[in-house]
Amino acid sequence: MLYETLTGERPFRYATPAKLLYSHLNEPLPLVAASRPDISTEFDEVLQRATAKAPAERFATVGELAHAFCSLARGVPPARDGRSQASIPALVDVHNPYKGLHAFQEADADDFFGREALVQQLVDRLAAADGQATRFLAVVGPSGSGKSSVVKAGLIPALRDGALPGAEKWFITEMVPGSHPLAELETALWRVAVDPPPDLVTPMRRDEGGMLRTIRRVLPQETALQRGGPQLLLLIDQFEELFTLVEDAEEREFFLESILMALNAPRSPLRLVITLRADFYDRPLQHPQWGRLLKQQAELVLPLNRTELTWAVREPAARMGVHLEDQLAGDIVADVADQPGGLPLLQYVMTELFERRQDHRITRAAYEELGGVQGALGRRAEAVYNELDDQAQTLTRQLFLRLVTLGQGVEDTRRRVKRAELEALSATGSAGVRPGAAFFC
Repeated sequence: MLYETLTGERPFRYATPAKLLYSHLNEPLPLVAASRPDISTEFDEVLQRATAKAPAERFATVGELAHAFCSLARGVPPARDGRSQASIPALVDVHNPYKGLHAFQEADADDFFGREALVQQLVDRLAAADGQATRFLAVVGPSGSGKSSVVKAGLIPALRDGALPGAEKWFITEMVPGSHPLAELETALWRVAVDPPPDLVTPMRRDEGGMLRTIRRVLPQETALQRGGPQLLLLIDQFEELFTLVEDAEEREFFLESILMALNAPRSPLRLVITLRADFYDRPLQHPQWGRLLKQQAELVLPLNRTELTWAVREPAARMGVHLEDQLAGDIVADVADQPGGLPLLQYVMTELFERRQDHRITRAAYEELGGVQGALGRRAEAVYNELDDQAQTLTRQLFLRLVTLGQGVEDTRRRVKRAELEALSATGSAGVRPGAAFFC
């Protein structure tokens, strides 16, 4: 409440129980000075002490907190009690707000900047006129454009925060298709199920209506007070895996038909959001009903403009009380703008820069030392690879060959494999290395 009084905004943007629990356990309260530099940093010292992770570091009573805050409001510095301003950065330093090569997750919503306009567009699409269209949304974009991040760290937190009427009560879960999508869906449903049976795959396999029956089975029973009954929002991330990893065409067709039946059923509890790589956009179009859905309800993920890129570069650090040297943000944006798939590289270099900050500043010297946006990841990969011995380098090439599905007329795609397959590779050592492996890597 004190933080909001001083800044006019909540410290953690999406006040869902899961997000607040994560934030309270893992993140310090953001600095007031990051958004209100005109306010004395002594207020931050009071608020950081009041919300310290270790109970012994907090005020002993509410009265002590109130006295310290009111003293500052009157312009009288409170007693330090042995603590100094230097204790504040120590609390903030533990959290790097950039995500490296990982996609943003729902718990990262407070660190997610630059896609505010797109998030609102996605919400508006789901808020279209009543009908089937509101139950489906496809988020389509090139590889590395941030499709997964904008849904997980943007759209889903907004829905949990009530961006649509009743959305804060929806059950929300996610999956990736993998090679056996019904098994992946079973795992996803277990996360939100109320008193589920031990096996969900078998009833879903009985016929194309099995998925709908199973979804209804795991959700709470509808009551007279519920308008429309419980709703399930299912995110199928990397929808293209249905066409790259599912080898059995009948299994893929059965899954697609089951989803359609669940969406089309009267009073269906299912709402579906998918992310789809643009170079696989034609695959579901070959199915007439899926083609109509995509035609009606596909939102394209366009590249961030320079203003949005600047926001994504600068604001996560500023929220933690760290600032970039003058003009550095503009130079980083210039290096990444118009680069296909540049967002993961941008996040990686910002992650490394944040770790190399000095006196709460990110410097141009550190950026140049890393090799800039285009060179940072390559330099790091080469350094790690060169530290390996000959056998480990051979195994590394084999590992990466197994993590890629070669495209036919499209870009190669990542391939998830079981740990056992990689362990077996390690056990065989260099035996069985394919000729030309190094060339293909």
